[in-house]
Amino acid sequence: MKSWSCSDLHYSLYLAPDKIRTCCQRFFVDGEIQGDVELLTIDRHESAQPILDLSLLAKQNLYLNINNGEKTKCYGCPKLTYQEWPEIERLDIKHLSLEYHSICNLKCTYCSDVYYGGLNPNYDISDLINKMYTSSMLDNCNSIVWGGGEPLADINFSILLQYLVENINAKYRVFTNAIKYSELLEKLISSDLASITTSIDAGTRSTYSAVRGKDKLDFVIKNLKKYSSKRPENIIIKYIFTDEKNQSLSEIKSFISLMKENKLHKCCFQISCDYFHEDIPKDQLVSMIIMYSLIRNELNATVFFDDLLWHRMSKTFKNNKLTILKSIDNFEIPNVLAKYDGINSVVVWGAGSIAKNLVNYSNFFDNIGIENFVDSNYLEIESPFCGKEVLSPETLLDSDVMIVISAALNYPSILKDFSRLGIDEKRIINGLII
Repeated sequence: MKSWSCSDLHYSLYLAPDKIRTCCQRFFVDGEIQGDVELLTIDRHESAQPILDLSLLAKQNLYLNINNGEKTKCYGCPKLTYQEWPEIERLDIKHLSLEYHSICNLKCTYCSDVYYGGLNPNYDISDLINKMYTSSMLDNCNSIVWGGGEPLADINFSILLQYLVENINAKYRVFTNAIKYSELLEKLISSDLASITTSIDAGTRSTYSAVRGKDKLDFVIKNLKKYSSKRPENIIIKYIFTDEKNQSLSEIKSFISLMKENKLHKCCFQISCDYFHEDIPKDQLVSMIIMYSLIRNELNATVFFDDLLWHRMSKTFKNNKLTILKSIDNFEIPNVLAKYDGINSVVVWGAGSIAKNLVNYSNFFDNIGIENFVDSNYLEIESPFCGKEVLSPETLLDSDVMIVISAALNYPSILKDFSRLGIDEKRIINGLII
């Protein structure tokens, strides 16, 4: 029987210092930011089993209330889908996010006390992870992420990471500011067992200090060079556009020069925005497109817009298309918008919320048809999706149709799948689709 839910509600768990959440999605309803849906609050030190029992009960109640038509914390979330979902009978965690402390050695302008509150967990994180592991709650876990405050600020970070890597065959990603260095993390990155995402948000020390609170850019660059020495494709360097501090052309060009000078051009690059803003101003979108173009053309690097941007920028582009295109021309940079001349249809790799936004709102898909979608999790995705079948990526070997990648953080791993399957990367439509 079909019902309303999402993969996070069914299969994710986010461990904050004093809360357990079921997602980290952020969206707007009637102009108010929503998301980061809490399952329970932990007011005092609690043992592992009650936390897990209450988390399961909260997931079950939330799922029931959504489908009884109640206005829950998930109301208005674009990730909710109506399809065949199983009952939530146990915690079967496929994605685990470790945000168990909010201690950080920076203070970014776009941050909040959620990630900078100086809190330690109201539970024993090692005991909680061990209980989940021995209770088979992590048997199907394929994604483990570190976030919160700064993960490396925890003196037990390496011990917990080593334990998980030895026991759970998952993709490991650490969101670190890279001020502190971890020998274990470098080893795992070089062995293709882990990846990191580091926000820099600047091209100069002065702007880095203004946006991120301390003059630590030199430390960050030094450590990123170490981490990326063998497997640069496992490093994502992120640039969050905040305001006029870091969106000027001179700052963007300084960032490009910084990457060149330090030989970080083989890393992957992610462009993002301040999640507290519902809309992307047109001038900021112009700056983002310019950065995308310079990364593609001067660094010859992999670059993508993240899911926060996909949810926000299409409306800005459609409402200001001519003005934006004229501004880009005035800066005399190569036009990186995807071209569709001579293309009738494409296959879209990725069948999630980004794909839904691309198909429904992008200017590109007003002019191009879709043959089908492919996704590595195709067996778990309700088909048809956006009116088209969802197939295995292996089916791409049966044709030479062009491919659009609809992904953010998974973009680098999809590129690895191209190599694994022997699919020519020239089939990828590399232009920016908005």
